[in-house]
Amino acid sequence: MPLQLIDKPVRSTSDAACIHTSRSQLYGFDALPGYQEVAPKKALDAGAGKLRNFWMFPKGSYTGVGKQRGDLKDGRAMCSDQIKVLGNPDLHVFDLNNDFHFFGPFDMVVCTGTADYFDDPADVLRRMAFIAHQGRDFGV
Repeated sequence: MPLQLIDKPVRSTSDAACIHTSRSQLYGFDALPGYQEVAPKKALDAGAGKLRNFWMFPKGSYTGVGKQRGDLKDGRAMCSDQIKVLGNPDLHVFDLNNDFHFFGPFDMVVCTGTADYFDDPADVLRRMAFIAHQGRDFGV
């Protein structure tokens, strides 16, 4: 499956209750072609940080992986209203430079504003694409 790199800002953040980054820093789920049809049952937010993408995923599908425990904790607090609606996110403190295949497979993998922090971005992105179910979506 070829990788499709996407770097498109969200058009509107007004409906997202827990967004706490500027629009220019937030890259949207709506940038992924056909994402609404995907309706992932299991989705990975690789580099979840403060859960800036949590609001975009369907109820019960979100797995967030971040390197900083404090960021994940802050994100959980900032998204408390969304968590009431969407359920508890499945969060993991983990460095994505390491092998993470055991988290998958996923119907969708999203990685926003994170690739610059990888030791070898191409390798990490290839591994993310690998854990996405064949024929499903992967967005950077």
